[in-house]
Amino acid sequence: MLPEFHREFKLPDPTTSEYSFITANIVSCLQGGTSFGSLLALPLTERYGRVPIMALAGLVFTAGSAMQVCFSWAGTPRPKANMTTNLDVRRGMQAV
Repeated sequence: MLPEFHREFKLPDPTTSEYSFITANIVSCLQGGTSFGSLLALPLTERYGRVPIMALAGLVFTAGSAMQVCFSWAGTPRPKANMTTNLDVRRGMQAV
């Protein structure tokens, strides 16, 4: 894991089982966000078309990125921002 990520989230020592549990949950949340974004993209693109969904995906991605930047400046955790960005990345890729 990147040292910056380890420092920011104050992860425990990598040799502990708690570290394994936390990193497994981080990966699961990332994969869950991209999977749900992908499942949401198909019905939306069939109903509204690719162009509006790509525009919406861009807006959601921008909002999620802005939340990550603002929360990192404030020094607070940012799980909702990460989830928003992960959902949107997959949705945008599916619409292409």
